[in-house]
Amino acid sequence: MAAIVWPINNTTIIHKLLPSKLHTISYPSSLISYTLSFFSHLLTSSNMVSAAEQINSPTLAKANEDDHVAAPPSPQVAVAICLLRDKRILMGRRLVSIGNSKYSLPSGHLEFGENFEECAIREIKEETGLDIGKIEFLKVTNNLFMDQPKPADYVVVFVRAVLTDPTQTPLNLEPEKCDGWDWYEWDNLPQPLFGPIKKMVMDGFNPFPQ
Repeated sequence: MAAIVWPINNTTIIHKLLPSKLHTISYPSSLISYTLSFFSHLLTSSNMVSAAEQINSPTLAKANEDDHVAAPPSPQVAVAICLLRDKRILMGRRLVSIGNSKYSLPSGHLEFGENFEECAIREIKEETGLDIGKIEFLKVTNNLFMDQPKPADYVVVFVRAVLTDPTQTPLNLEPEKCDGWDWYEWDNLPQPLFGPIKKMVMDGFNPFPQ
């Protein structure tokens, strides 16, 4: 059985379509309004259930997971200092996750607003207590550390510097990051070397003025 509804003034006419004949019945509009409101509520509830089913569906959940996949880390910038004294260079054994137990140069992150020279002066002071000058740019390398729990990409700016006071002695001011500092000849560097330093040495890099 089907029904067709026409509102007319204060009453509503519903035609019931039967197989053999047509019946026309008149009802108060208030009753019809209540009935329509009831069915409207049912439709809304049905749509809400359908939406809830979609939200909880495995397909949508998988799509949401894909949307929240962590983006790869951004490259970071560090400055490494080749601090020279006579024919020796300052190096220390790292105690941090990247390059743990390998020998490397004093180095650290470039902070917001710093230039390379300012970063080199600050990092050396924080790590060794030394004062440096005659800072010169040497080279830039891009270093990927994909074997770490959190893969990292470091763009490292290498500079050369000398002590402003040759009588100063390096202190180990960050013992949680370094095992200590000492001076080494470039042709007799301590082993094992930190990966990026090792590659530079193998490629023929030499920080001393030629």
